[in-house]
Amino acid sequence: MNNIELLTEMFDRAARESAILPISRNFLHRYIPTLIECKKIDLILDICKNFTRDESLTFLLCVPELWKSMDISDWCMVIQSMSPRPKYSVFESVGWYSDIEFLIKWLNLDGIKLAVSMDEVNTEDKKNICNFCRACFRSLQLTQEDIEDLDGEILCSVESLERYREQLISRNHNLLPTYSNSVSFKGYVEGIWQQRFGN
Repeated sequence: MNNIELLTEMFDRAARESAILPISRNFLHRYIPTLIECKKIDLILDICKNFTRDESLTFLLCVPELWKSMDISDWCMVIQSMSPRPKYSVFESVGWYSDIEFLIKWLNLDGIKLAVSMDEVNTEDKKNICNFCRACFRSLQLTQEDIEDLDGEILCSVESLERYREQLISRNHNLLPTYSNSVSFKGYVEGIWQQRFGN
């Protein structure tokens, strides 16, 4: 069974059996031994490119076993391998920007600066990532409602995200937290756009 087949089976089964949709950590427990045997980067790419934004982000938040040993170089490989990304549209349901959203919103890391600083990411993808952040600056901020689901049962725990963020920052001194205020974040993104693309 390949990654797409495995993920499709999980979401189809969750739709029938899980009390929480699209999926929950409690439901996924039975799949974790199989998931951790998969190639992590390939699995993340497959879910972001082939499943909805909600499904891909929820999956990432349900399985910290998948990413807790990943370094920032692994996330750079994910960002690079998501190319070419389509231009962001509110009508696009596939999780083409779920990697960026996971880094910014859930890990509170400066995923946008990371992406636009990468030589391996082409200019068009950098613009698309910036435009995604410009369009979604409010939804890229963690809310109290979001935090309430980080209980270790619906999604992973707050503590697991915090530990992982500190681990990444401690190993990568150029990696910084991002703005947790939507107005400040919007201004920051606009500043990057002007600096990089000037229009």
